[in-house]
Amino acid sequence: MDFFNYKKPVAYKIYWKQNLNGSRYGVLTFPSPVITKYQENNTVYVNFILPSKPSPPVIYIHGLYEKKHTKPFFFVKKLSELGFSTFLIELPFHMDRKPKGTFSGQLFLTLDQQHSDMAHRQAIIDVRALIDIIQSAPEFVYASDFPISVIGVSMGAIILNALFGIDHRIDAGISIIGAANLGKLFFKSPITFPLSLTAFLKGLRIRHIRGVISDYKVFLQDIKEKGVENISPKYSWFLLDPLTYASNFHGRKFIMINGIFDMIIPRSQVKEFWKAIGKPKIFWFYCSHFTISIFYKQILSIIRNFLTGKIISICR
Repeated sequence: MDFFNYKKPVAYKIYWKQNLNGSRYGVLTFPSPVITKYQENNTVYVNFILPSKPSPPVIYIHGLYEKKHTKPFFFVKKLSELGFSTFLIELPFHMDRKPKGTFSGQLFLTLDQQHSDMAHRQAIIDVRALIDIIQSAPEFVYASDFPISVIGVSMGAIILNALFGIDHRIDAGISIIGAANLGKLFFKSPITFPLSLTAFLKGLRIRHIRGVISDYKVFLQDIKEKGVENISPKYSWFLLDPLTYASNFHGRKFIMINGIFDMIIPRSQVKEFWKAIGKPKIFWFYCSHFTISIFYKQILSIIRNFLTGKIISICR
């Protein structure tokens, strides 16, 4: 699909850090295939851990407004201890990629629809470029022989949910507190309330929201009949929504992990996405969006069992 075309990266740098319990830890950087006017955002940063033995690669996509590596790096470190090569990629406009004078994630989601769509598209393409490097760089030869899996959390899960349907090089997907239908999520989720309120103050009305949601519903029906390549979307975010690629999940390995009391990602949107992609295994935890980390041990166990074949979950 032309919307996600990019030039594969040919240059990259690796900065080796200290060893972690026998594993090698480093930072990979490479130019983003999507160039923006923000210089800081044009370099992709990936913290990685390589166990001493050949091990399957797992890419981790963090959530919106993640300020530091601390929490996601703790998770990928634990995952590496289970025998996986782990790659923590920074989203556009986050952490090392945030422009001066902004906070982490501030410019990822804004009321400038064109800009936000660009950032979302860039996030998807950056992960695809990372896959290219993992599969070709000699430094990752002990990981490149294995299928690639991707974990997404919160906004990272929404990105994964679209990416999985776009890029068939991904063997297995693990969506944690994510869903789909960006239009509904934007106006239902409390985390985007400040943006929604500002939009209403600028003239947005309920009828406009209903119109956009209706337009996307028509778009989904059209692509079922004609294929996404043959339909021109009214809005570019239609091509970023995971539901657009739901039919590409069938027959592939995918699991979902969500919180019963999650208000940020409403259960209605979780179920809509789950049904659309063929009802893979979904694990519900008695938690909110921000307390799911309490169950990290159980989640790590689920991921390990899924990626080692002890849990079978195929989208029908």
